[in-house]
Amino acid sequence: MYKSIYCILLISGLLSACMQQVGSYKSAENSGLVSVRPYQQPNDVCQIFGESPATVEYLDHSAILLGCPDHDLGAIEDRKNGGAKIVGKVNSWTLLQLPERQI
Repeated sequence: MYKSIYCILLISGLLSACMQQVGSYKSAENSGLVSVRPYQQPNDVCQIFGESPATVEYLDHSAILLGCPDHDLGAIEDRKNGGAKIVGKVNSWTLLQLPERQI
């Protein structure tokens, strides 16, 4: 019986930790990122980023720098399926480069 109670408490604790992590992330601006516009549609969570101290090492003249919130694994996977490659992370954002010809 104690094992069952322990398992229930452990599982509920893990779920609480996961929920807190998903809900807490910094906006692009609060992460030092300069958002140019959403990618691909106006209501998408991923953003095209411009030059800032946080992105200078990731910028490439032959690619577009995108970022998606770390917790949005579906959006990140969609960008990767579209030809983007993960190049780094800034706070709670995953940065990806998408070759120009893909846009």
